[in-house]
Amino acid sequence: MGTLLGHLALALLIYHSGLYYTVVVPRALSRSQKLLFPPLPTRDKQGQRWWQRVRAEGMVKMGAGEILILGEFFFPPGTNCFPLIDWEAPRRPFQRHNAWQHATIFGFFLLSALVELTSQAWLAQWSMKLERAATALALVVMLLEMVARIEHKNALEIRVHTVLMLPAFLLALVLIVKVWVPDQPPLSVLKAWLMLVSGSWLLQLGLGAAVLATVYVLCSLWHCRYSSWLGLPGARYQPCPTGDRNREPETLRAEAMLQDGDI
Repeated sequence: MGTLLGHLALALLIYHSGLYYTVVVPRALSRSQKLLFPPLPTRDKQGQRWWQRVRAEGMVKMGAGEILILGEFFFPPGTNCFPLIDWEAPRRPFQRHNAWQHATIFGFFLLSALVELTSQAWLAQWSMKLERAATALALVVMLLEMVARIEHKNALEIRVHTVLMLPAFLLALVLIVKVWVPDQPPLSVLKAWLMLVSGSWLLQLGLGAAVLATVYVLCSLWHCRYSSWLGLPGARYQPCPTGDRNREPETLRAEAMLQDGDI
């Protein structure tokens, strides 16, 4: 996630989740449903296998969490950011803070996906409150990690993460409220909108960085290609000549000193 590709991957995941809910929410509202998904029957009345009872959302979240965690530690190929402590140093300091902060965020989202899988497949009765509480916990952990991440950062990184913290905080608040009042359609609409805002903001950040890098590369190529123009006589600063043609100011200065002496 620390690279541009990691931010874009996370942004696409959040944005597509928001698009998914923008389809699910209107469909439920058009059918006069207060809940986005109909409740599953109890386990003793379910005739399907466990993988047929699990929603695709939880499976996608689990797969994305595993891929992002592995990518954070071992991408690009050949890197290894997994060691947390430098055991060879005398004081054994912590290292690779950014990678472990990102992996912690992804790990809690992976945990929420496992909770959804367990609730839908193996519990005696489907627990929607448990699933929403696990997702809200993952968002709260993400907020805490972002607060810890902006410590000792420059002003630009602090502003960037602060802008992202606002929709993340509102989204966590919405999910916490939905734990206790799940049958409120306005909360579902607000959830979908906040996910779109968060995902599109990260996309804009990544695309803006890509555009800036492209412009910088093109300007550098242009400068290298046409740097010969700087060799022209009038293209750069030239000092005043110091030969015989420059004796006139010295002559005038000497005559002025002579006149002062006569006075």
